[in-house]
Amino acid sequence: MRGQREAYNAEFNSLELKEMLMELENEERFIICLSVFEGYKGDEIARILGLKPATVRSKKQKHLQKLKAVIKRVRRTIETDMDREMRFLKCLKVWQMKTLKYRILCSLRE
Repeated sequence: MRGQREAYNAEFNSLELKEMLMELENEERFIICLSVFEGYKGDEIARILGLKPATVRSKKQKHLQKLKAVIKRVRRTIETDMDREMRFLKCLKVWQMKTLKYRILCSLRE
């Protein structure tokens, strides 16, 4: 199970992050992308958007909190799906073992 979680975390990066960013409004996504991914400072973003630097900093924090909530929600959904899949696979394995035992017993009786 641990190996699956590590693989999931490695795959979680690019496509899922882009999809989660798309859940944000344009300005929210723009501020986060410029600051986090492009390395712009708050005053540089403020000049681009025509806002005060303090406004950009507060919006950035608010938008990052919103993105964090989106990420948590998506991760919970994915983990729930993974848990369901694992339970299904365990049930399938048990069923296969019971079927195999039944076939062996039937063949011994013949």
